[in-house]
Amino acid sequence: MPVVHLNECRAHRRGWMTACGRSVLAFLAAAVLRAQQKSDSKEPEAAADADGVDEPVYEVGGDVKGPRVLHRVMPEFTPKSREQHIEGSVILATVVTSKGEPRRVRVQKSLDKELDAKAVEALRQWQFAPGQKDNKPVATRVSVEIRFNVL
Repeated sequence: MPVVHLNECRAHRRGWMTACGRSVLAFLAAAVLRAQQKSDSKEPEAAADADGVDEPVYEVGGDVKGPRVLHRVMPEFTPKSREQHIEGSVILATVVTSKGEPRRVRVQKSLDKELDAKAVEALRQWQFAPGQKDNKPVATRVSVEIRFNVL
Protein backbone atom coordinates (compact mmCIF):
# COMPACT_ATOMS: atom_id res chain seq x y z
CA MET A 1 0.00 0.00 0.00
CA PRO A 2 1.37 3.45 -0.79
CA VAL A 3 2.03 5.80 2.10
CA VAL A 4 1.05 9.46 1.80
CA HIS A 5 3.06 11.92 3.87
CA LEU A 6 1.24 15.18 4.44
CA ASN A 7 4.48 17.14 4.89
CA GLU A 8 5.51 16.21 1.33
CA CYS A 9 2.60 18.13 -0.17
CA ARG A 10 3.84 21.24 -1.92
CA ALA A 11 0.49 22.97 -2.23
CA HIS A 12 -0.12 26.41 -0.81
CA ARG A 13 -1.75 26.58 2.59
CA ARG A 14 -5.04 27.65 1.06
CA GLY A 15 -4.99 25.01 -1.66
CA TRP A 16 -3.83 22.15 0.59
CA MET A 17 -7.25 20.53 0.78
CA THR A 18 -7.68 20.62 -2.93
CA ALA A 19 -4.24 19.23 -3.82
CA CYS A 20 -3.07 16.96 -1.02
CA GLY A 21 -6.29 16.51 0.88
CA ARG A 22 -7.99 14.79 -2.03
CA SER A 23 -5.09 12.35 -2.38
CA VAL A 24 -5.20 11.50 1.31
CA LEU A 25 -8.99 11.15 1.32
CA ALA A 26 -8.91 8.94 -1.78
CA PHE A 27 -6.24 6.75 -0.19
CA LEU A 28 -8.22 6.42 3.06
CA ALA A 29 -11.47 5.72 1.21
CA ALA A 30 -9.78 2.97 -0.81
CA ALA A 31 -8.34 1.42 2.37
CA VAL A 32 -11.76 1.46 4.09
CA LEU A 33 -13.38 -0.08 1.01
CA ARG A 34 -10.81 -2.91 0.93
CA ALA A 35 -11.35 -3.57 4.65
CA GLN A 36 -15.14 -3.72 4.16
CA GLN A 37 -14.80 -6.12 1.23
CA LYS A 38 -12.63 -8.43 3.37
CA SER A 39 -15.11 -8.42 6.26
CA ASP A 40 -18.07 -9.00 3.92
CA SER A 41 -16.55 -12.09 2.32
CA LYS A 42 -17.87 -15.44 3.49
CA GLU A 43 -14.46 -17.14 3.35
CA PRO A 44 -12.52 -17.68 6.58
CA GLU A 45 -9.57 -15.33 7.03
CA ALA A 46 -7.07 -18.17 7.35
CA ALA A 47 -7.63 -21.79 6.50
CA ALA A 48 -6.96 -24.14 9.41
CA ASP A 49 -3.97 -26.37 8.80
CA ALA A 50 -3.78 -30.02 9.84
CA ASP A 51 -2.64 -28.91 13.29
CA GLY A 52 -4.99 -25.92 13.35
CA VAL A 53 -6.89 -24.19 16.10
CA ASP A 54 -10.44 -23.07 15.37
CA GLU A 55 -10.91 -20.83 18.40
CA PRO A 56 -9.54 -17.45 19.53
CA VAL A 57 -5.97 -17.66 20.87
CA TYR A 58 -4.99 -15.44 23.81
CA GLU A 59 -1.61 -14.24 25.04
CA VAL A 60 -0.95 -15.10 28.70
CA GLY A 61 -0.99 -12.08 31.00
CA GLY A 62 -3.43 -9.71 32.66
CA ASP A 63 -6.76 -11.52 33.04
CA VAL A 64 -5.55 -14.54 31.00
CA LYS A 65 -3.95 -17.30 33.09
CA GLY A 66 -1.50 -19.69 31.49
CA PRO A 67 -1.99 -23.43 31.11
CA ARG A 68 -0.50 -26.01 33.55
CA VAL A 69 1.22 -29.23 32.57
CA LEU A 70 -0.75 -32.32 33.65
CA HIS A 71 1.14 -35.02 31.74
CA ARG A 72 4.66 -34.65 30.36
CA VAL A 73 6.45 -36.97 27.93
CA MET A 74 10.23 -36.68 27.97
CA PRO A 75 11.92 -36.83 24.56
CA GLU A 76 14.46 -39.51 23.75
CA PHE A 77 18.00 -38.86 22.60
CA THR A 78 18.91 -40.07 19.16
CA PRO A 79 21.91 -42.45 19.04
CA LYS A 80 23.86 -39.85 17.04
CA SER A 81 23.20 -37.02 19.52
CA ARG A 82 24.05 -39.26 22.49
CA GLU A 83 27.27 -40.36 20.77
CA GLN A 84 28.21 -36.72 20.07
CA HIS A 85 27.22 -35.62 23.61
CA ILE A 86 24.92 -32.87 22.32
CA GLU A 87 23.37 -31.04 25.27
CA GLY A 88 21.22 -27.95 25.57
CA SER A 89 17.68 -26.69 25.21
CA VAL A 90 15.10 -26.59 22.47
CA ILE A 91 12.48 -23.86 22.86
CA LEU A 92 9.13 -24.63 21.28
CA ALA A 93 6.18 -22.33 20.67
CA THR A 94 2.73 -23.87 20.81
CA VAL A 95 -0.93 -23.08 21.21
CA VAL A 96 -2.62 -24.96 24.06
CA THR A 97 -6.29 -25.36 23.14
CA SER A 98 -9.21 -24.95 25.52
CA LYS A 99 -9.16 -28.77 25.76
CA GLY A 100 -5.54 -28.76 26.94
CA GLU A 101 -4.03 -30.11 23.72
CA PRO A 102 -0.85 -28.64 22.20
CA ARG A 103 -1.31 -27.48 18.58
CA ARG A 104 0.77 -25.50 16.07
CA VAL A 105 4.02 -26.70 17.63
CA ARG A 106 7.06 -25.03 16.08
CA VAL A 107 10.72 -24.62 17.02
CA GLN A 108 11.67 -21.16 18.32
CA LYS A 109 15.25 -21.98 19.31
CA SER A 110 16.95 -24.95 17.70
CA LEU A 111 19.60 -27.24 19.20
CA ASP A 112 20.06 -30.02 16.64
CA LYS A 113 17.75 -31.01 13.80
CA GLU A 114 17.12 -34.52 15.15
CA LEU A 115 16.69 -33.37 18.77
CA ASP A 116 14.34 -30.60 17.62
CA ALA A 117 12.16 -33.25 15.97
CA LYS A 118 12.23 -35.41 19.13
CA ALA A 119 11.22 -32.38 21.25
CA VAL A 120 8.29 -31.58 18.94
CA GLU A 121 7.21 -35.23 18.96
CA ALA A 122 7.30 -35.32 22.77
CA LEU A 123 5.44 -32.01 23.25
CA ARG A 124 2.62 -33.15 20.96
CA GLN A 125 1.93 -35.90 23.55
CA TRP A 126 1.74 -33.55 26.55
CA GLN A 127 -1.57 -32.82 28.25
CA PHE A 128 -2.36 -29.47 29.87
CA ALA A 129 -4.97 -27.91 32.09
CA PRO A 130 -5.98 -25.11 29.68
CA GLY A 131 -5.39 -21.43 30.25
CA GLN A 132 -8.31 -19.43 31.60
CA LYS A 133 -9.97 -16.10 31.00
CA ASP A 134 -12.87 -15.10 33.23
CA ASN A 135 -12.71 -18.62 34.76
CA LYS A 136 -13.41 -20.22 31.37
CA PRO A 137 -10.95 -22.40 29.42
CA VAL A 138 -9.35 -20.64 26.45
CA ALA A 139 -6.62 -21.36 23.92
CA THR A 140 -3.32 -19.71 24.85
CA ARG A 141 0.02 -19.21 23.12
CA VAL A 142 3.01 -20.38 25.18
CA SER A 143 6.69 -21.28 24.89
CA VAL A 144 8.08 -24.51 26.33
CA GLU A 145 11.75 -25.23 27.01
CA ILE A 146 12.86 -28.85 26.69
CA ARG A 147 16.34 -29.68 27.98
CA PHE A 148 18.58 -32.44 26.73
CA ASN A 149 21.30 -33.59 29.12
CA VAL A 150 23.59 -36.56 28.54
CA LEU A 151 24.02 -38.57 31.76
